[in-house]
Amino acid sequence: MIGLSRGQRLAWNFKVGNKAGFGTLYVLDSGIVFEASGKGTCLELGHDEMSRVKETKKEKFSISWYEGEVQHHASFKAKNTKEIVEKLTTAKNKKPNLAEAPSIRSSTEKSLP
Repeated sequence: MIGLSRGQRLAWNFKVGNKAGFGTLYVLDSGIVFEASGKGTCLELGHDEMSRVKETKKEKFSISWYEGEVQHHASFKAKNTKEIVEKLTTAKNKKPNLAEAPSIRSSTEKSLP
């Protein structure tokens, strides 16, 4: 489980997998964090750092970002890829509406205690 900074809020979280292992992709009001089970935080990006979020196959999606002039990609697997891409794209283009977030959690998302 990730620790949030003061004032930071969780919008959504999804169970996903990638080459680092299976874990949770957290969508925060400030960005995203992927935490692999047993390995900790593997990816942390601000919404403004994401250059592209794209569904690549039925159950796969990728997130792209730049570090300097070099573009990087992280690919993920999930059963609800379309929903994840829609929410990440919304978050990337504008901050998530956190007032609505609890009511739009899907059944595949796990609530934090």
